[in-house]
Formats: sequence, C-alpha cells, structure tokens
Amino acid sequence: MNPVHILAKKGEISEKVLIAGDPGRVKLLSTLLKDVKLVNENRGFLVYTGKYNDENVSIATHGIGGPSIAIVLEELAMLGANTFVRYGTAG
Repeated sequence: MNPVHILAKKGEISEKVLIAGDPGRVKLLSTLLKDVKLVNENRGFLVYTGKYNDENVSIATHGIGGPSIAIVLEELAMLGANTFVRYGTAG
C-alpha cells in the first residue's frame, strides 16, 4: 500500500522525524534546518526535510486528534521513518 496523504517519495523522508500538530510550529521549526526542502503539503500535512547538526531530519505536522496522527505516523513509516518525537503541548 502506498501513502495517500503524504505524497513524498522514499528517500525524501528522514528516519528521524519531529512531529507537531500546529502547521505554524512546523514552519517555524523548519527554519532551524539547513538545506531544507518542503516535500509534502498535500491535504494540509506539511513535511520538511533537511539537516540539523549534520543529521538528516524531517519535520511534519499531524493535525488534530488520534486518527490524524495515526495516518501521519503510518504513512511516514511507509516512507522510511522509524523514530518519532512529538513537539508541542499536551492539551
């Protein structure tokens, strides 16, 4: 099965992904990356990939709610991601 929400290609997503619900937060965090590239904006799921301290990293938005985050995590894993850290509030 291929991702239907995140239309990036394998190789465009890092193994390490920082996720956040707020697209504004993801845009702000992406400014910390070098050689940053927007690899997805389909269906409002922003995904940026670049380098931070010489490490490849992707930053993605997951929107609101459990079903939305489940979609994003599953599709990012299909594209090669295996380590996720969520950045944001608890509410």
